Amino acid sequence: MIDECLLSDDRVISTDIDNITKVDKDSILIEGTCETIFGPVDIRKEENLSG
Repeated sequence: MIDECLLSDDRVISTDIDNITKVDKDSILIEGTCETIFGPVDIRKEENLSG
């Protein structure tokens, strides 16, 4: 799902999600790289799963 969201942007060439880590019972940390027409961009995002 992460790849599909990022790849819907025309500037994104590819994505590489390196790690998804459970931070606590309600959140995860997503880390990786997004290759864009401007060069590589590091991805580091913490998401709350409890809504």
